[in-house]
Amino acid sequence: MKQRRPAFFSLPALLLMGLLLALVLYVLFPKQDAFDDLRYLSDPDAVSLAYLETLLKSDPDNTPLRINLGRMQSQVGQYDKARKTLEPLIEAPTVPSRAMESYLELLVSEIYGVSSEDQRQALTDDLNRALQRLLETDYSLDRKLSLAAPALPLLGSDDQLSIRQSLFENASGSMRLTLAEQLARQYEAMGQPRKAADILGSLLAQVPAARRDAFIDNLIRLELASGRPGEALALFRSRLTEGTRTPDQLRQGIRLAGLAGADELRKKWLGELASAEPGNIDLQRQWLSLQLAEGDLGGALATLRRMQDNTRQLPPQDWQRAAQILEWNGRPPEALNYWRRLYETTDSKQAFDRATRLAKELFQWQSLADLLNRARERRALSPDGFRDLADTLVRLGRLEEAEARLRLGLERFPDSLVLRERFVTLLLNRRPVPYTHLTLPTNSEG
Repeated sequence: MKQRRPAFFSLPALLLMGLLLALVLYVLFPKQDAFDDLRYLSDPDAVSLAYLETLLKSDPDNTPLRINLGRMQSQVGQYDKARKTLEPLIEAPTVPSRAMESYLELLVSEIYGVSSEDQRQALTDDLNRALQRLLETDYSLDRKLSLAAPALPLLGSDDQLSIRQSLFENASGSMRLTLAEQLARQYEAMGQPRKAADILGSLLAQVPAARRDAFIDNLIRLELASGRPGEALALFRSRLTEGTRTPDQLRQGIRLAGLAGADELRKKWLGELASAEPGNIDLQRQWLSLQLAEGDLGGALATLRRMQDNTRQLPPQDWQRAAQILEWNGRPPEALNYWRRLYETTDSKQAFDRATRLAKELFQWQSLADLLNRARERRALSPDGFRDLADTLVRLGRLEEAEARLRLGLERFPDSLVLRERFVTLLLNRRPVPYTHLTLPTNSEG
């Protein structure tokens, strides 16, 4: 009798296998609703992507599924597929916000990933069109700004400017001020500071008090860069309050007034600053120069007194001007002191001439003798100088020294009639002896 073979594919066995297969498929591949969740499959694999593509073909109007598939394709570097997946949503009359976000992120990633300049330019053009489309949507301004922010720096200057201008024109309140500052920076970067200044200037009244000073400083800088110092000065004056101005304010005002050609205002503020900082010697010199240029001798004397009071000793570079100011204001004794010190320090011919003249006019014979002796030591004394030195020493009662100086003068200038006559006169006055016994010095060395 023939034995029967076991039936491995009996109907119950087949049903059991089918049930097990369905269970496995259910576990491994979720329902379409799961793929509609935009947060699903953050790390997609090829099988999942293929399954999603199949689902989308069967339901092309499923917006969440299309967005999720496009994001997954972009995430694994399938940029061309991702663009084809998302573009129908971008071209739709109403663009879902998440679709726009995914599309912009995709284009930004592509631009960063390409090395060809032609490809980069083509993608940048696509990005610009996408941003223009973003402007046409009914999203809130905050949403538009958050979507545009990562993409804008990748555009060319003109395209950036166009989009920022549109965002600015549709803004209001504090957001309008923020966008104005961004737009101004863009204009400045493009070498158009005047437009930047015009935009910010139009919103000056809306600036909060806490930010006003910094805002005006920036606006002043832009006005100067635009070649409009007058407007910059007007802005500066608009924030000045009545009363005492700080030194920093005065410095800024002096600079702006100088640039704007407002000489009277500059002079006024420079005088205030000089009074506020008496110990600033460089500032006092600047103020003094302005006073002298305008012929304000009395004011110059007051400034000199301030310099003298606030420095232990007036620096040598100021001695000549101090001497002149003192002379012009009728104070020759003080002027003489500065001329003397200047000559002793610098060997200035002008200082020597002025000091000797003042010493004679003031009958200060000792000072005159000191000056002439210093010139003699420097071998800078002329025959007339030796004569004056001898006369001065005679006035001081130092006859022997006068005779010695005349002898030295004759040794240096043996042909000088002036010195010979003065020498003979001095000897006659000192020694009442017959004239025939007098001997004049000769030009002998040693």
